Amino acid sequence: MKILSHTIIYRDAAWYATFPCLTRTLKGDLLCGFRRAPREAEGHSHLHSRSRAMFVRSSDDGESWSAPAAICPQDELGQQDPQLATLSNGRMIASFFRWQAHAPTETESVVGLRTHTSKGCLWSNAGVASCISNDHGRTWSDLVRLPMPWQERGGASRAPAVELPGGRLLLPCYGNDGSMTPDKAYLMRSDDQGASWQFHAVMAESGDAADPFQCQEPYVVLTAGGDLICFLRSYGEGGRMRMTRSRDGGESWSPVVETGVWGFPQTALRLTDGRILLAYGHRRAPLGVRARLLDADGANVEQAPEIGIREDGVSTDLGYPTAIQRRDGSILLAYYIHLGDGIRHIAATLLEP
Repeated sequence: MKILSHTIIYRDAAWYATFPCLTRTLKGDLLCGFRRAPREAEGHSHLHSRSRAMFVRSSDDGESWSAPAAICPQDELGQQDPQLATLSNGRMIASFFRWQAHAPTETESVVGLRTHTSKGCLWSNAGVASCISNDHGRTWSDLVRLPMPWQERGGASRAPAVELPGGRLLLPCYGNDGSMTPDKAYLMRSDDQGASWQFHAVMAESGDAADPFQCQEPYVVLTAGGDLICFLRSYGEGGRMRMTRSRDGGESWSPVVETGVWGFPQTALRLTDGRILLAYGHRRAPLGVRARLLDADGANVEQAPEIGIREDGVSTDLGYPTAIQRRDGSILLAYYIHLGDGIRHIAATLLEP
């Protein structure tokens, strides 16, 4: 791969922009979804009651971008990690998970929920929701809250839905049942183009005392041969990526294996020639984003050469890459980063595969 140029998709000093996701509408526009929250005077936080799922549009294959618009502005909860998917018939699916802020005096009301404490508030995980657009992202439906398998524990997702041949949708999620078992990576399924969802299968479970990795933020790609590969963020071994594979449409999955690749979270894009672009944040010096170009079956993760896409980050608060192939065959790889001024923004690198 060859780096052609770097550019900025969205940057505003008043806002903290993170977690991008690229897709192409059936009419040819590019959409970049991302999470936007007010920029705070000190530090940064991924929990904010005003965080919203936003998107910008490009009608010239990523050369320029529109002003941002909200996907679901009527939602009263904080929205996290918006992801966009375009189906073969043109329908678009936006998915994101949500946080609800509670006053400290409401401790008793959130017993049993999955919570975090931040900024003097309690935050309960409100699970994953989705919206539908039938006009190429111009308007969006009201949100549908997915019936997560352990509803009181919420759930999360940071990967777009995958469409299988025949139209079934699979949405990668992660969460746990509140027992001593750590997080599970699992799939939600829709057989009506995102109108309703149900639990499909567990892809991976976090490890045990012998191999104490914790799997989160699964990202699934459909190979040219019909396999599903799930790449997992792992907290074992300091962040070595793990993966598992399904050959039956996500019904069953192979044992989780460690790839030996250090970096997280990851994205995977199948190119028009069948090869797979694997990209991931690199949160140790040099800070930035890295990528590998895999064979069509995705089996050569460790052997594929690693390329430094960005190596000029100034904090570990960066990454979460996403990619799309342009009409000329080049790859637009987007991510979030900041370069010392404290303004986290959505940037992109144009690559020649």
